[in-house]
Amino acid sequence: MRPSVLFSILLVGGTLLLSILLIKQKQSVQPTQNPDTVSSLQWETKENTGGNVTVAVTPINLSIGTSPSFNITFETHSVNLDYDVATTATLSDDTGQTYGASTWSGSPPGGHHRNGTLSFSLPVSDTARTVTLTLSDIAEVPVRTFSWEEKP
Repeated sequence: MRPSVLFSILLVGGTLLLSILLIKQKQSVQPTQNPDTVSSLQWETKENTGGNVTVAVTPINLSIGTSPSFNITFETHSVNLDYDVATTATLSDDTGQTYGASTWSGSPPGGHHRNGTLSFSLPVSDTARTVTLTLSDIAEVPVRTFSWEEKP
């Protein structure tokens, strides 16, 4: 057998073997997940419509022992959204604890479309099973509540 033919066979065979090994390795690698870490993909977006404003809230972080944060979107075509989001929000849990909002990083007051991240400075109690975000006095709606329960 000529060396060039032998080389070609070895090259093709080696490439095929390497491809099979890489595919097997990729299939066997399972992502690890820390049980105390909750991905935002696990938490559903909650909406509340009233006073011509729709508010959509999605938890970004509700991990045990870390400070919670939420993505919030306000949509309207007729109301001016001129309020400080951080001062309208409180967070509570089923253990009776209440957490005041610490920061709003997002659109400034005004306009008809706002979005951003609302963050709380203290972590939610590790014994809490339900977390409720309350927004007060948005577009003449006294209270809007958004709740999430721990997933089994």
